[in-house]
Amino acid sequence: MNEEVHWNNIASRYEDEIFDVFKSDRKKVLPRYFKKHANRSHTAIDFGCGVGKAFPYLSPMFKTVLGTDISAECLAIAKKRPYKTLNSAG
Repeated sequence: MNEEVHWNNIASRYEDEIFDVFKSDRKKVLPRYFKKHANRSHTAIDFGCGVGKAFPYLSPMFKTVLGTDISAECLAIAKKRPYKTLNSAG
Protein backbone atom coordinates (compact mmCIF):
# COMPACT_ATOMS: atom_id res chain seq x y z
CA MET A 1 0.00 0.00 0.00
CA ASN A 2 1.24 3.47 -0.86
CA GLU A 3 1.06 5.42 2.42
CA GLU A 4 1.07 8.83 0.76
CA VAL A 5 -1.90 7.91 -1.45
CA HIS A 6 -3.73 6.44 1.54
CA TRP A 7 -3.38 9.63 3.61
CA ASN A 8 -4.14 11.87 0.64
CA ASN A 9 -7.40 9.96 0.17
CA ILE A 10 -8.32 10.33 3.83
CA ALA A 11 -7.40 14.03 4.09
CA SER A 12 -10.83 15.43 3.25
CA ARG A 13 -12.46 13.07 5.79
CA TYR A 14 -9.69 13.30 8.39
CA GLU A 15 -11.94 14.78 11.09
CA ASP A 16 -14.35 11.83 10.76
CA GLU A 17 -11.86 9.04 10.08
CA ILE A 18 -9.01 9.66 12.51
CA PHE A 19 -9.14 9.39 16.30
CA ASP A 20 -9.00 12.85 17.88
CA VAL A 21 -6.54 12.63 20.76
CA PHE A 22 -7.26 16.22 21.82
CA LYS A 23 -11.02 15.64 22.21
CA SER A 24 -10.33 12.44 24.13
CA ASP A 25 -7.79 14.03 26.47
CA ARG A 26 -10.25 14.51 29.36
CA LYS A 27 -7.52 15.22 31.88
CA LYS A 28 -5.85 17.77 29.57
CA VAL A 29 -2.50 15.99 29.69
CA LEU A 30 -1.39 17.26 26.28
CA PRO A 31 -1.83 21.00 26.96
CA ARG A 32 0.07 20.59 30.25
CA TYR A 33 2.88 18.78 28.43
CA PHE A 34 3.02 21.51 25.76
CA LYS A 35 3.08 24.21 28.44
CA LYS A 36 5.85 22.42 30.34
CA HIS A 37 8.10 22.43 27.27
CA ALA A 38 6.96 25.72 25.75
CA ASN A 39 9.45 28.40 24.82
CA ARG A 40 8.28 31.46 22.90
CA SER A 41 11.70 31.89 21.33
CA HIS A 42 11.86 28.32 19.96
CA THR A 43 10.34 26.39 17.08
CA ALA A 44 8.02 23.44 17.64
CA ILE A 45 8.00 20.71 14.99
CA ASP A 46 4.90 18.59 14.53
CA PHE A 47 6.03 15.46 12.68
CA GLY A 48 3.05 13.79 11.03
CA CYS A 49 0.88 16.84 11.68
CA GLY A 50 -2.01 15.56 9.58
CA VAL A 51 -4.48 18.43 9.19
CA GLY A 52 -2.81 20.48 11.94
CA LYS A 53 -4.92 19.66 14.97
CA ALA A 54 -2.05 20.49 17.33
CA PHE A 55 -1.36 23.90 15.79
CA PRO A 56 -3.86 25.82 17.98
CA TYR A 57 -2.20 24.32 21.07
CA LEU A 58 1.38 24.83 19.95
CA SER A 59 1.28 28.18 18.15
CA PRO A 60 0.61 30.39 21.20
CA MET A 61 3.52 28.75 23.04
CA PHE A 62 6.26 28.79 20.40
CA LYS A 63 7.69 31.40 18.06
CA THR A 64 7.14 29.13 15.06
CA VAL A 65 5.36 25.85 14.46
CA LEU A 66 6.61 23.69 11.61
CA GLY A 67 4.24 20.97 10.46
CA THR A 68 5.37 18.11 8.27
CA ASP A 69 3.40 15.18 6.90
CA ILE A 70 3.61 12.49 4.21
CA SER A 71 0.33 13.77 2.73
CA ALA A 72 0.31 16.91 0.59
CA GLU A 73 -3.48 16.93 0.92
CA CYS A 74 -3.31 16.96 4.73
CA LEU A 75 -0.72 19.73 4.63
CA ALA A 76 -2.94 21.82 2.34
CA ILE A 77 -5.76 21.54 4.90
CA ALA A 78 -3.37 22.28 7.77
CA LYS A 79 -2.23 25.50 6.05
CA LYS A 80 -5.83 26.75 6.11
CA ARG A 81 -6.33 26.02 9.81
CA PRO A 82 -6.84 29.16 11.90
CA TYR A 83 -4.47 29.56 14.82
CA LYS A 84 -2.62 32.27 16.70
CA THR A 85 0.94 33.05 15.83
CA LEU A 86 3.53 35.13 17.62
CA ASN A 87 5.09 36.46 14.45
CA SER A 88 3.49 38.08 11.42
CA ALA A 89 5.14 35.60 9.01
CA GLY A 90 2.83 32.86 10.42
